[in-house]
Amino acid sequence: RGRIGDMSLAAQAKVLRALQERRISRVGSDKDIEVDVRVVAATHKDLWEMVKNRQFRHDLFFRLNVMSITIPPLRERREDIPLLADLYIRSHCEQVRGKAPSLSPEVLQILYEHSFPGNIRELHNILEHALVLCRGAVITTEHLPSYIFKAIKLEDPIPEGSLRAQEEASIRRAMLEFGGNAARAASFLGIHVTTLRRKARKM
Repeated sequence: RGRIGDMSLAAQAKVLRALQERRISRVGSDKDIEVDVRVVAATHKDLWEMVKNRQFRHDLFFRLNVMSITIPPLRERREDIPLLADLYIRSHCEQVRGKAPSLSPEVLQILYEHSFPGNIRELHNILEHALVLCRGAVITTEHLPSYIFKAIKLEDPIPEGSLRAQEEASIRRAMLEFGGNAARAASFLGIHVTTLRRKARKM
């Protein structure tokens, strides 16, 4: 496994040949094998920028780019955090420990405040760390890795009592109250859901 943007030019040429001719050959063999496959490729890199810099084959780019889906990073869709966290915790506990613990409101607020430079993988690592330590029915702040508290302090601190702080506190409380459902939180706050998501991204 690997991301398409990390492949060498030599490997890209082999993938292109397989897609165009629908044939592959095993290592050490001179006999071709017919294949009929559909390819789903993923990368965190800008492939078009790599094409312009001659780091990625333009013919392979156009062969792959029949349909593209852009998934924003977690910091731009924080309303998904409760859903993703719940999904991961339940999946992990089904395999390891049985009944899944819930997240305390304080933990959920900390996750909302974190910028997640490591994206969804970082969220999984944080939750896995918490699940190792948690033996009860609720994951609390004492189960979180210590670095996350230092990271939050470094991320755009807001003066207490400022209008921006009050607005952000209201948004966080609404998101917590409605389990991360942006539409319901926006309705409760009396603003459009697009406005709420824009403010949440800035937060």
